[in-house]
Amino acid sequence: MPFNSFADSITEAIHYSESQPVAPLILRSQFVRSASIKNETLSPNGQFLSYIRKKSSYSELWVVDLVKGQHRSLLSAKTMEQALWSTDSSFVFVQNNNGISGIDVTPNAFAHLITEIDESKDQYFYGVDNSHNRAIIISEKNLKTQQHQLLRVTVDGAKEVLYTDKKRVLDYLLDDSGQLIFIKQIGEKGADLYDLRSKSSKLLKHCDWYDNCSLQSFDPLKNALLVKARFTQDLTSLFAINTVTQKIRLVHQDPKQRFDLTKIYYDKDDEARLALYQDEFISQYALDSVAEKQLHKVQQQLSPFTEAHTVWVFKPSTNFNVWLALDIGSNKSQRRAFVFNHSNNSLSQPLSPIYAAMKDQKTNIQLQHLAPKVAVNYTTSDGMQQFGYLTLPLGRTISEVPLVVKPHGGPWSRVTGNYDPTTQLIANRGYAVFEPNFRASTGMGRHYVISAKQDFGNGRVQQDILDGLHYLLSKGVGDNRLLAMYGHSFGGFSTLTALAFTPNLFKVGVAGAPPSDIAQSVKLISQQPQNDSDLVGKYTIHQLSLDPDDKNAMSRFYQKSPDAHWQNIKQPLYIIAGGRDPKVAVARVKDFSIRLQQAQKPISLLVDNLEGHSPERDIAREGYMYVLEKALATHLDGVYEASLSPKLSTYLQRNLVIDSNTITPK
Repeated sequence: MPFNSFADSITEAIHYSESQPVAPLILRSQFVRSASIKNETLSPNGQFLSYIRKKSSYSELWVVDLVKGQHRSLLSAKTMEQALWSTDSSFVFVQNNNGISGIDVTPNAFAHLITEIDESKDQYFYGVDNSHNRAIIISEKNLKTQQHQLLRVTVDGAKEVLYTDKKRVLDYLLDDSGQLIFIKQIGEKGADLYDLRSKSSKLLKHCDWYDNCSLQSFDPLKNALLVKARFTQDLTSLFAINTVTQKIRLVHQDPKQRFDLTKIYYDKDDEARLALYQDEFISQYALDSVAEKQLHKVQQQLSPFTEAHTVWVFKPSTNFNVWLALDIGSNKSQRRAFVFNHSNNSLSQPLSPIYAAMKDQKTNIQLQHLAPKVAVNYTTSDGMQQFGYLTLPLGRTISEVPLVVKPHGGPWSRVTGNYDPTTQLIANRGYAVFEPNFRASTGMGRHYVISAKQDFGNGRVQQDILDGLHYLLSKGVGDNRLLAMYGHSFGGFSTLTALAFTPNLFKVGVAGAPPSDIAQSVKLISQQPQNDSDLVGKYTIHQLSLDPDDKNAMSRFYQKSPDAHWQNIKQPLYIIAGGRDPKVAVARVKDFSIRLQQAQKPISLLVDNLEGHSPERDIAREGYMYVLEKALATHLDGVYEASLSPKLSTYLQRNLVIDSNTITPK
């Protein structure tokens, strides 16, 4: 079993980290860059592997013929979000900011725009049409009739209406002939699943607001509709609904009984074959004896390449003969790709020439210089079992290093065991990093989420974060005199909360896009234009936090917020915000910062008016990372990359609104 699949292996993690040489100071620019290769995807027939290569100002779509070993560039564009194969493996669809483009994989083909997608105009891309050789499924609103249409769009741009209704179809299933047979639409406080196979639609199942039911596949011989859902269970699992009797049968659930189902892999006959769970890292389970033998065979073949901190994720082709294996370990800035062919028992590394070239060009960070994450389980002060991740700096005495607490955003999201450039930046500078999955975090079942009971700010959720911190300190991780907190979005809110309600615990706080009163952010989001999906999300947020129309709830949230107790802040605080943030009003961020400045508190504020909730441009990301590492180094006696390029120096001077902490030299 890989080292990092063990929970609570803190002693082993400390031993490993202390036994390694100190990592050299890695340039910020290397953390700013995203992975050079991404979106590795097998064609359904297993003959091709497509991948996106990120360049400095654009991206390229490449494909390699796994039989001939030939790499070809298909197209380039300023942005590429993902590439998807047509069902017949002859065409690649590319999603970018403008919509969906595509290109035939035959030589000398030309890319073309298939359809525009603009969610602000109620246009949505759903994915490849598995019932058609070369088509996709989208939804768009007819502006004349105000009706939503579910459409099939072929590669030549021709559109076929599959369904029309005043409510948007949120999810769907097609039969082998391409007929629409099941849909999901918004319902009362949740969503409804409908059976469309008869003349009139039939309500099959209602899904509550906390249950994001996902239609998976249908077996007409067994009358079995597979749905990824919770239903009456705590964990998201795979269920089969008998469409005749409406009885529900559990098909697969996390054997650990801890984590939600992430994904099911289906073969060309729509049979569920492989389940994936994003648990502490990644676990995959075969759903039949043949798939179990195949999974075991791939694992055996990869054993010589399985290192101490390797985390494999397996992605089979739809014929299940060819398997893509990706190493997504937390200390991999560029993941490794292997392909195993069951037909001829061959294991290959089709991207190895690309990796070698990147190594020569020093594009990616060397593996030995990055720190692995270890999952840690702990019990909170009220008895709840929780877990998070610990990343330790290499070559340091762990009991003496500063410890940075890094709460995630959301709060309805989670930290994973994957590579995170900001976490690695902090660890490289010599700090231990703790990333807790406090209650309200997702992926660990409904109870884990709702147990927060709306107790944000100076309440139970913040106490979870502190409980995890004190657990690590008791295990010999970090110096309790050198503590910091850094977070973005809700993590930024937690940072403000820490400095306002535990003012003597942390030496410094760094907060990105932080609401000082979470109730105001909920209100802001609720006031924005809502589509059908947003209405479910809005109701969910109200259930998990508060209804902004409830004045008593708004007042209660405010009294527990750092906005109401800003006077208590005395330790240095650094805030980074975007002027176009749709979730956190920059005016409120400025107001909070100005109050601190006028009270002569140690506050620095950087506002980039070209950015939104999170920095996207490379210069904005580098500026963000510079502020973070400079703040930690200044107040925790750490190291940082002090040099500033002329471009970065200009960026900081232009965007620093308040700088009591002297981020840049005077």
